[in-house]
Amino acid sequence: MNFFSELYNGAKFLSAYLIKSPVCHYRPPMVMVEPTNNCNLKCVMCPHDKMIRRKGYMGIELYKELIKNNYRFMLNLNLFFMGEPLLHPQIAEMICYARNFKIRTSIFTNATLMDEEKCRQLLSSGVNSITISFEGLEGRYESIRKNSNYNKVIDNISRIVSIKRFLKRKSTQLIIKFINFNFNHQEVKKFVVKMKKIGIDKVWEVPVHSWPDFRAAGQSQPKKYYPCVLPWSAISVLWDGKVTGCCDDFDGRIIIGDINQTPDLSKIWNGPKMNFLRTRLARKEYADLELCRDCDRLWQPPFKYPILQNAIWNLKERLP
Repeated sequence: MNFFSELYNGAKFLSAYLIKSPVCHYRPPMVMVEPTNNCNLKCVMCPHDKMIRRKGYMGIELYKELIKNNYRFMLNLNLFFMGEPLLHPQIAEMICYARNFKIRTSIFTNATLMDEEKCRQLLSSGVNSITISFEGLEGRYESIRKNSNYNKVIDNISRIVSIKRFLKRKSTQLIIKFINFNFNHQEVKKFVVKMKKIGIDKVWEVPVHSWPDFRAAGQSQPKKYYPCVLPWSAISVLWDGKVTGCCDDFDGRIIIGDINQTPDLSKIWNGPKMNFLRTRLARKEYADLELCRDCDRLWQPPFKYPILQNAIWNLKERLP
């Protein structure tokens, strides 16, 4: 898909969201695929420990079928949902396979597992961006991302920057994403400077997100309702092939399809369950939607969402 076609696709998305169309005749800005829902950390803001759905790893054959059947539908593929993608033993192969179909591919990682071999595999896979989740304020980080080690992660970040330079992989963006837990402004500024000095391409600050059963201290009360933009902008495939209409659906409560039964994602994207979800949110009928009613995304300006910011960055990078 060339730049102008992608821009036209983006205009169709924007129009569909603004008029709250239940049917979306365009490709979503983001497709998320879950390599695994296992994780090696216990982060204070993450609902992973509340997850009751079965844990596992996406089989490589299921993944390849997904890509073969849907590569024309995928603009941006993020190999991440719930869990740490580097735990999947074939993550580099998964990235490489998608890149062979010219799909723009990214991952999110906590970077605790990025030894030299893993760094080389990731950079050689052709991945377009690697986003490292890292609240890198010394003395705060390990209390937020439990079971982690601050100095080890700093070493891993420096390592992947060094290997990227050695392999001359300029096309792979290295991004730090940190959640701002009411950090001191000067601390944040110092952290950003440190990451840039190491060689990180971009530092991305996001607010604390309220999941069901989790609300951070100090978060403001809801003011204005905004229909959640995610059902208009993203679709997510869990490790077992089930598809959810929300990229925050950590426990698979809003299942709208299954690629084992409906291999064509575009049919699920505009299937009755997804259209019903869009209609309910457009009408502000969220009270009996278990996952939605306690979510702060209904009270945030939609174009501040990380998924959309990332899609806009991707589009800017492809300016002719």
